[in-house]
Amino acid sequence: MLEGIKNKKERWRNMNIKAIFLDLDGTILHSDKSISDYTLCTLERCKKEGIFIVVATARSEAAARRYLSEIKPDAVISNGGALVRVHEKTIYKCMVPFNTADALIDELINLPGY
Repeated sequence: MLEGIKNKKERWRNMNIKAIFLDLDGTILHSDKSISDYTLCTLERCKKEGIFIVVATARSEAAARRYLSEIKPDAVISNGGALVRVHEKTIYKCMVPFNTADALIDELINLPGY
């Protein structure tokens, strides 16, 4: 049994992992919305090994800020992919123009039942 565990650990060490992509909700967040110390320590070890840590979430950066400050990822993909930042530098942004958003809100408000 221990030999199997040793072999598995050795295989992982020998893999050339470049990046780890993590979601927040339903992945690294517990039901109480916390991140375990074990997870944070593991991510820190990965960073020290040169593995790029990326958080990918449907949340806005503002809604994820608390967790991002704990994880300290190298990159963040937020707003469901509409915003991508690497080391605080925005490399991709897709925004809905104001007039389009305004027209969409008007249409939604006028739907029956609302």
